Amino acid sequence: MQNRFTVKYRNELKWLIPIAAVCILVFANSLTGEFVYDDTRQILRNTLIQDGNLWMKALSSDVWAFKGDGTQAASNYWRPTFTLLNIICFKLFGPNPTGWHVVSLLLHTCVSSLAFLLLRRWQYSAAVAFVIALIFAVHPVHVESVAWITERKNALSLALTLGSMLAYGKAVGWWMDDKPLQTRSWWLALVLCLAALLAKITAFVLAPTLLLIAWWKRGRLSWRQDWRPALPFFVLTFALGVLVWWLETHHVGAEGREFEATLAQRTLTAGRVAWFYPWKLLWPADLCFIYPDWRLEPAAWWHWLFPTSVPLALVAAWRVGRGLFIALLFYLGALAPVLGFLNVYGALYSPVWDHWAYVPAIGILVPLCTWVAKKVSIWWCLPLVGLLGFLSWKQSAQYRGKQELWVETIARNPKAWMALSNRGLSLVLEGRVDEGIEHLRRATEVRGVYPKAWGNLGSALLRQGKYEQAIEAYQQALRQDPSLAGFARKNIGGALMMLGRQQEALEQLHAAHELAPDDDEIRPATGNEAAQAVGRLIATLDREPKNIEAASSLADLYLQQNRAKEALPHLDQVLRQQPDNLIARHNRAIAAFQLGQFAEARRLYEDVLARDDAQTGTLNNLAWLLATCPDDAVRDGSKALELTQTALRQAGGRHAVLERTQAAALAECGRFSEAVTVADAAFQLAAQSGNKALADSLRDQITLYRSQKPVREGAPLSP
Repeated sequence: MQNRFTVKYRNELKWLIPIAAVCILVFANSLTGEFVYDDTRQILRNTLIQDGNLWMKALSSDVWAFKGDGTQAASNYWRPTFTLLNIICFKLFGPNPTGWHVVSLLLHTCVSSLAFLLLRRWQYSAAVAFVIALIFAVHPVHVESVAWITERKNALSLALTLGSMLAYGKAVGWWMDDKPLQTRSWWLALVLCLAALLAKITAFVLAPTLLLIAWWKRGRLSWRQDWRPALPFFVLTFALGVLVWWLETHHVGAEGREFEATLAQRTLTAGRVAWFYPWKLLWPADLCFIYPDWRLEPAAWWHWLFPTSVPLALVAAWRVGRGLFIALLFYLGALAPVLGFLNVYGALYSPVWDHWAYVPAIGILVPLCTWVAKKVSIWWCLPLVGLLGFLSWKQSAQYRGKQELWVETIARNPKAWMALSNRGLSLVLEGRVDEGIEHLRRATEVRGVYPKAWGNLGSALLRQGKYEQAIEAYQQALRQDPSLAGFARKNIGGALMMLGRQQEALEQLHAAHELAPDDDEIRPATGNEAAQAVGRLIATLDREPKNIEAASSLADLYLQQNRAKEALPHLDQVLRQQPDNLIARHNRAIAAFQLGQFAEARRLYEDVLARDDAQTGTLNNLAWLLATCPDDAVRDGSKALELTQTALRQAGGRHAVLERTQAAALAECGRFSEAVTVADAAFQLAAQSGNKALADSLRDQITLYRSQKPVREGAPLSP
């Protein structure tokens, strides 16, 4: 018996090795890619997966939990299996994208191999199963699920789903060559099903597929053989499906004007979507990251050809044979969540995405290849495999970096407003401001209500000195999204100041400060106002020498202007009257740093933390000192990295200043590639928030890190 199994699996291995080799060859192009789009937010900015002490919180939260306070879900995407994989990958690879891409490729290879094994169990010939697996492996529609790290959850979920099918088939005796293991295999199948569902809810298709396969094999269903063992899978799927639906409805934000549609419009969309993916699988040309939107109107009679032809296709498939009918049912079932009847957040950008076809593609490719095998020879498909592989190799190149992705997307869809906005911002940061403004204006023209693009447009215009136009853009952003008030009013104030409208500027700056009093990126005292404020505070202290508030504010202003010597007496005054004033102690350390008294600055920062270790600003500044100090006796990169990790946990999410310090600490530890990745992410965040000074600083530091050089000296920036 052992020899029979050994021979069997050895025979299968000779087919699996070429499948794996082809996968690696075709997608090797993606291994050098960067983190793109959601990768940055779900991985580089996700402190929950990065901190080994927070893994339980990460698993109980969703993939976007870091956007909030880390205690509850911020959206609907609770996918603990996927999160666990991310935790493991960050532990192994950190912010280096190459390792993450390798794992994505291995998952896709695993899916292709499992597809081959399943087809062989279902009595497909080795040649047919091999070619089907190859076509699935190399198809360009699947590039998005392989090269875009965030979307590897499709491969993860499908690999677990196919593994569950294999175990279930063994448990219930589908495979005539295998001795059923009964209970053990059944429980393994159920556990794998749960893991697949918790990776991505699209695994719900597993439960009905178990019955469809049984019906396909025997032409009937029995309670004992089919319904009873499959029932727990249905219960599990239903329970998790209801949970995800509730989260989708109440948390993700897939609602509002953009998602308002009549039943007729949704039906038209569903029909169009149902035919879109088979066409792309047959003719994978003009694939696009964000496809153009469709304008489907119930009044246009020919639009109804799409939905009405779907049931006709099912009737035709039924007449042809049970296998084709079941394949199309699987295809439509796997596609059901994204047909348009349910609000899915991705539909905000496009009604279709390539990664939505990852699972449904099986229902199209299997009967198609089977038909070719019957009519001619399956080996005629091998040239097609080569062509598809070449197209995938080319397609994966656009995922090498964010800019390549946006450029290619805009070339294929000039109305892709999100790509236009992101590309516009990148051009501005590269110094190509005119081109950047053109892209941002196009984004606002296409989208209209797009506060982020309006804000970025305002920052670009401000950079060009077009202050009036910048003010108009910021005001538009503010009208569309009141939560941007702090950012918008700060920049409006700066523009007004440059126009000489001092009083209006002060009103805007103070309003911004009131909205975000703890945000050091919003400082009401800038330009001429700073000089005026210094004069007012000196006059106040002349009248009231013991006015602590005035002394503290004056010291703060001096420190902002790098006038530490003038700040010292006022800080000493505050500390004489309030020895436990941690803000004053913190600022005293900043003064020491500015004066080059690095050992004293370290002592003062440590004194603050000894009194209160939750002082995020102090943690950051001490870490910056330890990472960048020119004095070897003071510098300690490992300690700096430890402090930044603590500060990021306390901050509860992304913070450009903290990440700037983290990058400096990594560089001091000799981890320059990681430093580049972290600094680049911080640069993007700083640029998006309009903090030009910080963005410029980060740009210079990235250049240093790429040259294998750490930062030396430089003023700290408190978060």
